[in-house]
Amino acid sequence: MSRQVAKPILVYPDGRTVSPTKLDLGKPGTYTEYDLQEALFSYPELLPVAEIDPAFKTLIPICTELSMKAGRLDVLYVTPDGLPVCVETKLWRNAEARRAVVAQILDYASELSRWSVEDLQRVVRQRTKRHLFDIVANAVPGIDEAEFLDNITSALQNGRFLLLVCGDGIRESTENISRFLSGAGHLDFIFALVEVGVFETEDGVRIYQPRTLARTQKIQRSIDRSLNNNSPILDESEFSNEPVDHQENIGQNGEDKRKFWLEFWEETSAEIDFDDPNHLEFTPEKRFRAAGVFGNVAGVYLLTYFSTSDNEIGVALSFNREARPLFEALKAQKDGLEEQIGYPLKWTVKENGRQMIGTKTEYQDPKQPEQREAAKKWFAKRIVDFDNVLRPALENFDY
Repeated sequence: MSRQVAKPILVYPDGRTVSPTKLDLGKPGTYTEYDLQEALFSYPELLPVAEIDPAFKTLIPICTELSMKAGRLDVLYVTPDGLPVCVETKLWRNAEARRAVVAQILDYASELSRWSVEDLQRVVRQRTKRHLFDIVANAVPGIDEAEFLDNITSALQNGRFLLLVCGDGIRESTENISRFLSGAGHLDFIFALVEVGVFETEDGVRIYQPRTLARTQKIQRSIDRSLNNNSPILDESEFSNEPVDHQENIGQNGEDKRKFWLEFWEETSAEIDFDDPNHLEFTPEKRFRAAGVFGNVAGVYLLTYFSTSDNEIGVALSFNREARPLFEALKAQKDGLEEQIGYPLKWTVKENGRQMIGTKTEYQDPKQPEQREAAKKWFAKRIVDFDNVLRPALENFDY
């Protein structure tokens, strides 16, 4: 017999009764997956997590639509003990939809298990414009920051998550779900199906009726966390064929030019507001451009430059021979990376074999105050973009 959510009846003190109307999730003009997502984010107490696992009983909403390589996670919560909770709100209409939603949340869990706490902090700040711990501390005043970050680091490393699929019309059997999960690997997570009945009275009052239909015990998964630990060494000879500045009319001698450009890059550095606490170190270089090792990746360098001859300013990653496999690995993810960064990138292989990934815009004259300010803001934004998207991708390759 199929499961049904019984319709609630409201009984008033004066003896009146009201039978609210059930809203069908996904039916045009009634109630959508987005509406359910927003309700669960705003009112986390709607989720029966205490009966699923008491360790997750207190939920702190972090954000909706969290951007991941696997897609956008509908809702992310954490507990005060640093345990992540991932929620997908979906229709549950057919076998294909059932498989897709379970596979999707498993993909999110797999990706999350490969993140560091710094990765999580970065993407949360990108999405919310707030620091992860600030959100938590606002919900739980007095919480210890070091302890919380230690706990969430451990949860990420061990894949200890609560994964919830929430919706209406859920009809899958526990046995079928368990069979699907057992074939998907072994993560240290708990998975549960939560059916949420939504009802509405004539005067617009909504009633939510959640039920836990099925849950798993912890499922173990082996995780490959190999990272590139090569120590970067900056070799200035690597820049012999890179874009250079052509500002011949600044100052009377080389020292004046050097001072001018160092001042510009120092001002630009002050404009940069990194999202990731383990961000790259942006240090103004000698001569007329800023250049440096990109994060903790050997053989990859960040260049920021002005070019009057090409009428452009730009930011680029340059790959030496040692790092060529990294360029190819990134290029294989080109569409996804450009979607994350928000604009097209230029992927170039030069005649000398050097590979570059960059972006550029129309030349801005740093001697003119308004154009100088525009250039600093443009560089600062692109440097943060590269740090948010390309650096983590590179640091997670093993070559």
